[in-house]
Amino acid sequence: MVVTGDTVAVKSTAKVNVSGASGGGQALIGGDIQGGKASTETLTRYATSNYRKAVPTATKTTVEAGATITADATVNGKGGKIVVWSEEDTLSYGSYTARGGAQGGDGGFIETSGKQTLAFGGIADASAAQGLSGYWLLDPTNVLITSSVSGNGSWSGGTPDVFTGTADPSTVSSSQIITALNGGTSVIISATGDITVGDAITKSSGNSASLTLSAGTAISVNQPITSISSPTNGNALNVTLEGTSSSVITIGANITTNGGSLQVGASGGNSALSITQSAGTTVSAGTTSFKADTVTLNGTLQSTGNVTLTGHTNIAGMGSVAAGTDGTLLISDSAAFSLGSSASLSAKSITVSGTTVDLSGTITQTSGGSGHGGLT
Repeated sequence: MVVTGDTVAVKSTAKVNVSGASGGGQALIGGDIQGGKASTETLTRYATSNYRKAVPTATKTTVEAGATITADATVNGKGGKIVVWSEEDTLSYGSYTARGGAQGGDGGFIETSGKQTLAFGGIADASAAQGLSGYWLLDPTNVLITSSVSGNGSWSGGTPDVFTGTADPSTVSSSQIITALNGGTSVIISATGDITVGDAITKSSGNSASLTLSAGTAISVNQPITSISSPTNGNALNVTLEGTSSSVITIGANITTNGGSLQVGASGGNSALSITQSAGTTVSAGTTSFKADTVTLNGTLQSTGNVTLTGHTNIAGMGSVAAGTDGTLLISDSAAFSLGSSASLSAKSITVSGTTVDLSGTITQTSGGSGHGGLT
């Protein structure tokens, strides 16, 4: 099903249903994935595909509170695809579901995006009771994750009543991200500019899910990202903070994944990206990887698995890095590695390589677990 035009409004009483017993269908409101310009890599990453023909894009799209768009597999099958898109401004307050079947099947794909501005205060659910969770993608220019969603503009008051975006950054409700993660839906926020975590994100229940923040300019984690679900039940939160060629990633608050993996850094090569962890913060995760041109860690990084730090790495101040009981710590591809006099490394097996290596701090080879460790 395709609904598009220059200005698209899905009213509060609208019910769009493309669900099916063996799989959900497609509901495209204002355009296809990323305006029909999604790369093959993006489509593969989110296990979805473009519509069978090009979909004209809307300039402005509104989905009012109360509207529902449903693309569920009702019995056994994969959830469908829902896209809400505009080339300029999107207001998205509706309810969207692309769930896997009750008897089997993975979750589907949901995108709610405005190329310039987005205000999201609705519900997105691409979960799966008997399969892998699906994805919810948001990708405006700049994003602020906040407890209070702004309309980001004004209405014309005419017929049709046209919304024009004036505010930047776009705002996304932290509570709706939490709801999606608790339901088992993986959330991806992609911005060509900045992403700021301005309100805490706390996953407290449900199956394992992933949170991916991908920005072209900067990612600032100013409030905690936390999972308090039990990892023994598979309820971990996998976190990815992903930059591009010249991005700056700042971890200024605690990150706790409860056994989930943590990947921070460049999506490709190290490029000119830099990562900084602020003093007084704690990062606690499963398998952990930092990859950038420059990695500066001033806080505590502790992992239940392996830790890989790739780039010009500086463990400064009271910074400390510890791998799991049987974990390895690999610091590599570093033109210069520095371990400050008050900083520390701890793992069963530690490998450090670089043109210049300054080991002024404390290095501890842990015991326990199985096998043999070492220091290289």
